[in-house]
Amino acid sequence: MPKTDTTFNDLRYHAAKTAGRITIFDEFGNAPNKKANAFDNIGDMISYIEQERRKRIFKRVKRMQIEE
Repeated sequence: MPKTDTTFNDLRYHAAKTAGRITIFDEFGNAPNKKANAFDNIGDMISYIEQERRKRIFKRVKRMQIEE
């Protein structure tokens, strides 16, 4: 949180620009062997989560073979 006298816009800007790191665990709670992903804002964090979700879905759901 900003330490100065804040307005709504100051809090909004601070929340949008909060940087951090995220580690996405597998479905069994095991940590991955790679480093945590860094993000600059909440949008980047959601992007990392969506990329991992897409990878897991494509890995588990195989393509259907169409026979002619």
